[in-house]
Amino acid sequence: KYLPSYPAFDGKDLTPGLPLELNPNIEECLNVSYNEITEDRFKIYPTPFETELNILLRNGINNNVQVSIYTFDGRLVYHQAENQVGTEMKLNMRTINSGTYLLELESEGIKFYKNILKL
Repeated sequence: KYLPSYPAFDGKDLTPGLPLELNPNIEECLNVSYNEITEDRFKIYPTPFETELNILLRNGINNNVQVSIYTFDGRLVYHQAENQVGTEMKLNMRTINSGTYLLELESEGIKFYKNILKL
């Protein structure tokens, strides 16, 4: 949930019960950088997965890697940060319920997002 101070709400009528325009301020959108980590730099497998999710890192992505997994309502269900990971990360996903999630991979300040499915 967003607080009323969230910048996208500037100038919006937040009276409960009234529809809220979902168009954020265009200036905010322009400040978001495009994903520079492309899928040729890593591989996420297996998809879908049951108990373990693997991330194969390529082309120099091998330090300061953060993996976060979110539900689609924005709740963080998993987070792992590694300073030196080598070429592969193995994530234990036994405690996460079956469903579709959003995986966020961050390295050197650049973020990449991918939908993942746990059986």
